[in-house]
Amino acid sequence: MTAQFISDNPKASGDFPQRMFRVFDNPEYAKSMVEHGRFRFGNLNKYVEMEDAIRRDATEGVGERRVRGMIERIVVEREGNSISRVERVPGEMNHTYINRNAIYVCSFVAPDSHNLRDVPEKFGKYVVQIDDAERLTQDVINFRWASDKRFAQTVQCVRVIYDKGEVGDHDPEAWTLAFKQKPSHFSDEHETRLVMLSDASPGQNPPTHFDVDLGCPLPYASYIER
Repeated sequence: MTAQFISDNPKASGDFPQRMFRVFDNPEYAKSMVEHGRFRFGNLNKYVEMEDAIRRDATEGVGERRVRGMIERIVVEREGNSISRVERVPGEMNHTYINRNAIYVCSFVAPDSHNLRDVPEKFGKYVVQIDDAERLTQDVINFRWASDKRFAQTVQCVRVIYDKGEVGDHDPEAWTLAFKQKPSHFSDEHETRLVMLSDASPGQNPPTHFDVDLGCPLPYASYIER
């Protein structure tokens, strides 16, 4: 999204869960988020390259869906000099959605139960509980708006859907699957993401992360050690 689409008063948008959790393997990172509003967005590409095989998703940044429709089928047969024909028949087309520009995400766990017991322990034992996802999103927008307007309006809260490669309908917003879709075997992660889109293409060597420093405690956040 280019600067011309940025309003003078950007507002938080997305699908806000009632409660979500950010999990760390280092207690200082968790406490810093709660006490100072410091946390990080990572380039989506890092999930493709993660050393942790359990959490690595080699398909990140690419949306995939099989869409029903009329497809061309080539029939090969011999009758005189004609050996093939093309028919249009009902079938499924493989659709791929890719956003070549840099995408940055900050991942949370948001189980439908809103309960910490349903947050996978593989992520760590130091937890930040967020009870106002919309306000957090707005705080990030305000921070980015003050420091770099290119990113301000493109911060949104999205729930990850776990249907990559499955049959579904095409819709005008299908391009967003590039940053909010994962294979079904990740479904136990109940992931919700704050997503920051940029205009930076891979050839511009975009940074690997963006640090957020709100400079104040988060009144809607609490620290939990499990």
